[in-house]
Amino acid sequence: MFFIYSEVSSAVREAIRYSAVNPFACQQIRDRASSTLTLTNVRSIDLTISFDDGQTTKWTYPEDCSEEPPDGLVSRGDRITIRAATHVNLITADIIGPIVRQSFGAMPIEYESSRTIIPAEGIETGPTSTPLPTRTPPPGASPTPTNTPTNTPTNTPQPPEPPYPFNAVIRCQNGQVDFTWDPVPDAAIYRIYRYDTGGLIAQTTSSQCNNCDDLGASQTRSYYIVAVNAGGASVPSEVSTVTCGAGATDTPLPTNTPTDTPTPTHTPTNTPTPTNTLTPSPTLTPRPSRTATPSPTACLVTPCPPTPTLTGSETPTVTPTPTEALALKIAFEPGYPSRKTTGPNKQFWVKVRVTNPVDYPLFDATVTLVEPTSFAGIVLTHLGNGVYGLNGTCFGGSTNSDTFIRVRAERASYSPAEVSAWTDSNPASSTCP
Repeated sequence: MFFIYSEVSSAVREAIRYSAVNPFACQQIRDRASSTLTLTNVRSIDLTISFDDGQTTKWTYPEDCSEEPPDGLVSRGDRITIRAATHVNLITADIIGPIVRQSFGAMPIEYESSRTIIPAEGIETGPTSTPLPTRTPPPGASPTPTNTPTNTPTNTPQPPEPPYPFNAVIRCQNGQVDFTWDPVPDAAIYRIYRYDTGGLIAQTTSSQCNNCDDLGASQTRSYYIVAVNAGGASVPSEVSTVTCGAGATDTPLPTNTPTDTPTPTHTPTNTPTPTNTLTPSPTLTPRPSRTATPSPTACLVTPCPPTPTLTGSETPTVTPTPTEALALKIAFEPGYPSRKTTGPNKQFWVKVRVTNPVDYPLFDATVTLVEPTSFAGIVLTHLGNGVYGLNGTCFGGSTNSDTFIRVRAERASYSPAEVSAWTDSNPASSTCP
């Protein structure tokens, strides 16, 4: 019960820090809270996100984040409040209950926190403070002022800036994982977490950590880092991944964007691919039919009679229909793919999101470019919340014309999925949308 309470309170504190400067990112606030939960089932947590002015509740997000506060309702200086609630069933209660002839219900756990909404860039202050005007005593009052003690304001410590970019170098030699990264101003300590479990693996006061984790040969693992000082913890850094080879040195992230220049032979404009005006729907690559045998039809009697013999030399055999694995879901992020607006070799931008069949984000899918062929086989890296790009942002490649993009996602126990579109189906952008 204590550990679950600790996780619920940590989830609220993590979400409230993020929401103070991102109050209208409802889903991202919920994801921040979920990222700290390991023992507690995220679906068992009742998370409520609301706005108030310190006395009256102005707005509460729906559970699915499908609506946003009306324009002008929430203003700077209002508060955002996050409340998490769950229940714990104690195993020992079921043992002690029959002995003392008493039943014990589920024990509620609640945690709530509020913060004032501030702009992401912080609050500007002037070089000096303007003193308040002196209050004039009313007629007949004593002219002698009463000295009142004045509290000396103290500076509230602030958490350090997020460790961006997380230029960590992760090496794995003989199963031992070493970390080094750029120091973060105002950081007192650093904490290194495993991305898959959210578990803390090491804590250090320097910008390096040797022999901080163990990996087997060819085993892959992802990590992120948080900087901490007296004001609290920063938001997590980007995720960095390492694969441990037999004595090899591995780097955490892929290299910079490829600079291959596509040749005219790879331009799909003269092929019968989808036109510029329509965005092709994401479809799986069709599997070839094995025979011309029609699919078995359900019958209303038991046992079902065999499928009638087709006219011809071959007689189809009635066989059970194989069970198809559930397919992944893949979609381009809003605004993708698109092209750069300036430059002789205009880049194109790519970023996709991959989920399982019930829309749960996947961080361990294999996502590769299929088209254009000059970039085929490039693997996109996970950026967080099921979104894949490269080098901590979107993938960029060079092109001189409207380009057809196809991306494929694969993962064990699921059928693969693909998504495709033309770059000019979205507005051009000077940077990653």
